Amino acid sequence: MADRKTPAAAPPAEGFRRADQILDALRRRRAEPGADCASECQAIHFEHDEIAERLRRSEREHGGVGFELLFAGTDVDTPEPWKSLPLDQTIERLKTAKARVARDVIVLVHHYQNEAVYSFGDFGGDSFLLARKAASQPDRRYIVFCGVHFMAETARVVCHPDQVVILPSLGAGCSMADMAKPEDAEDAFDALRSLARPGRTVIPITYMNSEAALKALCGRNGGVVFTSSNAETAFRWALARSGDVQLLCTPDEYLGRNVARRLGIRDDEMVTWNWMGHPPLGGCPREALAAARVVLWRGLCHVHDMFEPRHVELFAERLPRATFLLHPEVRPAVVEEAGRQARAGAIAEVRLGSTEAIKKWIEQGNPGDVFVVATEWNLVNRLALDHPDRRVVFMADVLCKCSTMNRITPRGLLWTLETIERKLRGEEVALPNVIDVPMDVRRDANVALQRMLDLPPG
Repeated sequence: MADRKTPAAAPPAEGFRRADQILDALRRRRAEPGADCASECQAIHFEHDEIAERLRRSEREHGGVGFELLFAGTDVDTPEPWKSLPLDQTIERLKTAKARVARDVIVLVHHYQNEAVYSFGDFGGDSFLLARKAASQPDRRYIVFCGVHFMAETARVVCHPDQVVILPSLGAGCSMADMAKPEDAEDAFDALRSLARPGRTVIPITYMNSEAALKALCGRNGGVVFTSSNAETAFRWALARSGDVQLLCTPDEYLGRNVARRLGIRDDEMVTWNWMGHPPLGGCPREALAAARVVLWRGLCHVHDMFEPRHVELFAERLPRATFLLHPEVRPAVVEEAGRQARAGAIAEVRLGSTEAIKKWIEQGNPGDVFVVATEWNLVNRLALDHPDRRVVFMADVLCKCSTMNRITPRGLLWTLETIERKLRGEEVALPNVIDVPMDVRRDANVALQRMLDLPPG
């Protein structure tokens, strides 16, 4: 895939500063049992008494274990001896390994990564920026993707055939992507075409959070991949392909409905295809299915599904006149409630945007600004730490992280980099968790991804 306009690199702030901060706090935690060292790396949990008490209780009961789970993820499939390595030794060895393989390896990290891993990334971003970055690094032999499986698959599709893509943990999947199996989506697409009235074109479009084979379905059938950064642009592009278009939008029902509503598509022009149990026609009445402009897929992100309308009310009362920043994967009812609060003057503004947009809005804010943010905790926490002159608040009274993203750990990353280093020295070692995609799937998925990169700026 050609990368026509590669964005400038955006490495995590100040190199290893955050990793060193975590390391120092962990050492103090060991030296002073019972100390609340988590507060030194966590800027926002004191906004919420419930979360603060939960973290303190974890510190009291589990000590460094609770601390590590918060800032360094959960080791599931990292082998020994790396799995048992103390975190402080892991971080120090990571610094050495990273330097030794720097000419041959690029480490890409998603915004939702835990702090200890994020510190070692060469480039941080959302799935859209990371896909573009992967396509623009032909000189790096290895791409180590600290994200989840569909992101690593996308890197495999867009990068040079001779490059190797590695995911430090194969347990880093995506529950949303798992809700849209390519064979189920293809059955739905065939059914919609069979029901389509004369002159109607059915176009499959899929969120980046999907398997490569589902992206390939879109590539073969005139469709496109989209991300939360360019969803509205992709919808407009697809709807303009002919005079009468029906979209099959997978796999995120909430994002699809939120975007369609912003484009003026009414709820009675949308239906939801229910894949669970495989009911005939996705459980939809034949007439409604044939008439719909947009067919949504019953899928969601468990992290963003956590946010509820009551959270909007709660923080509108606690922080009047704050700006609310919502990721489009949240429930439509949350967007509705935020709009209602804004119209009533209870909050200053509501903005719906991608992780990259949320990051930009906070960066462009002014000292003293208050932002209430509905997206994954690691990103919100990082933004709060990076902008102490602004008040950045996680929009919930419970703590929910992307559990699969947190399968990528410092120990797993160290295992990966040290194994690559041995390979570069000429040792006969098997590289861990190499991601591959069949050539025919790669070809068709690349078509849909290239259409995404060719979309005009939103």
